[in-house]
Amino acid sequence: MSPNPIKGIFWMLLHCVNFSVMSVMVRLCTEGGLPVFEIFFLSTLASFFCMLGWAIYTKGKWLRIKTAWLYIFRALLGTLALILWFYTLKMIPLTEATAINYTWPLFAAIAAVFILHEPLDLRRIVALIVGFLGVVIIIRPGLEIVKLGVVVGILASALGAVVDIITKIQTRVELLSTQTFYISLFMSIASMPMAALSWQFTHSKPVDFIGYFGACFSV
Repeated sequence: MSPNPIKGIFWMLLHCVNFSVMSVMVRLCTEGGLPVFEIFFLSTLASFFCMLGWAIYTKGKWLRIKTAWLYIFRALLGTLALILWFYTLKMIPLTEATAINYTWPLFAAIAAVFILHEPLDLRRIVALIVGFLGVVIIIRPGLEIVKLGVVVGILASALGAVVDIITKIQTRVELLSTQTFYISLFMSIASMPMAALSWQFTHSKPVDFIGYFGACFSV
């Protein structure tokens, strides 16, 4: 598949909108008292069932995988990144969390240089510097001690960037539907133990968001 920058930009913008919606849903769920691990587990499980329905409809013709070890590594790393991000949304204001989220593609660009050996010219270097400075200005650390939530959010973005690079590598040989199916499954399994330990049996309104969040996660 030949690179198409315009389509890539479009899908990245759609991803940003989708991720923003998910972040708001997560914040509402945490404010409603749901534990982070329970939110994550139910969301990935909902995403898995969405893809399972599609697999049944298409008779599972796309379920064969070629990079099993990458799926496992990506699922573990992705689970850690998103759990940290969920805690970030719980710990700091949504505006600051959104600003930190902008470092995700910046870290991805840096990771692409070292892992994918993509070129890094002066124009991209300047863009990265300006991007990071913009995030710092929005967060406004000043002389204050950096909030723990900010540190957690930056770590989540850095890990998420590595996950994006792994995704790009897998996309060369794996279908997107295949990736979504197995990543949702493996993330559900990875988060199940901690979700069980922190589980709260509740029928409060935040649970209503889980299905929508699962659909967003699949997208």
